[in-house]
Formats: sequence, structure tokens, C-alpha cells
Amino acid sequence: MHNLNFTSGVAILNRTHESQGDSQDADYHKETQDLEAVLNWTRKNLSGKIYILAMSMGCFVTCLLSPEGIEKIILLSLPNANTDY
Repeated sequence: MHNLNFTSGVAILNRTHESQGDSQDADYHKETQDLEAVLNWTRKNLSGKIYILAMSMGCFVTCLLSPEGIEKIILLSLPNANTDY
């Protein structure tokens, strides 16, 4: 059994669009900047290891940023790669 000690810190980045889930209007460059800003704040203000849990397009944004110094990244429910869908 692992002994996990956490310095509390949770950031939730959530995007909502009028598109009813259509990602055409997503600005992935802006979203990677947002994630990078959260990670920079976390490194500056909290100590310990950083873990990322990403869902849906958050998986794409996390991989696009490909941040260094992260203990573990868990990607859940990857977005559909079929652009014809």
C-alpha cells in the first residue's frame, strides 16, 4: 500500500460553449495557456508532486502542452479522433 501525503490543491478548468458540445469553437492555444498558468501557480504556491487528471478535451489540451515535472498524468475519456464524426 502506498503512503500518499498531499498538500491540498485542486484546480478545475471547465469550458462551456454555446455549441452543445461541438469543439469547433474551442481555442486550444488559450486552453493550454490556462493550464500552464494553473501549473505555474501551483509550483509557486504549493509544495509536493503534481498530478493531472484530465477528461475529454482536457486530455488533448494536456498532451498538447506536454508539461514537464508532473508526477503522473491520468487521461480519461479521450476525445473522438475521427474528424468525420
